Amino acid sequence: MSLKWLSLVLTAVYFQLCQPTSVMKTDVMPLQKDHLVVMAVEFSISVKVHRNSTGHLIRLEGVAPLMLDWLSVRYNFDYSVLDSNATSLEDSGPHLPGLISYAVKGECDVILAVMVHSQNRLKKLELVHPWFYAEIAILLPLPE
Repeated sequence: MSLKWLSLVLTAVYFQLCQPTSVMKTDVMPLQKDHLVVMAVEFSISVKVHRNSTGHLIRLEGVAPLMLDWLSVRYNFDYSVLDSNATSLEDSGPHLPGLISYAVKGECDVILAVMVHSQNRLKKLELVHPWFYAEIAILLPLPE
């Protein structure tokens, strides 16, 4: 009986922590943890943005949101997704900011995107080591 109960609890915890999508939370909770503001750029496999009929962001899918969910559980932080009409990384003029300008101004902390490392971007951003070297690549966390 106790072994069956343990397997049910582990299954429930696994499905709560390992959801295939990152769903936008609609309830308002006080922030008790560290909080990150995230922006996302859609790219196949990495990030898929789902919007409703009015254009509001409702869900993120893909490898990058799964990694963000796992990191938020592992390192105990909350995050919210800042929605924007920006479609490019670089600025396209004074009235068309790119996603990098949001990070430089401090309006977002993390950009979920597939981007090429360039000298100009390295001057503005702290880029992580790339994990996406091939057409299809998956990063798997090692068990402790």
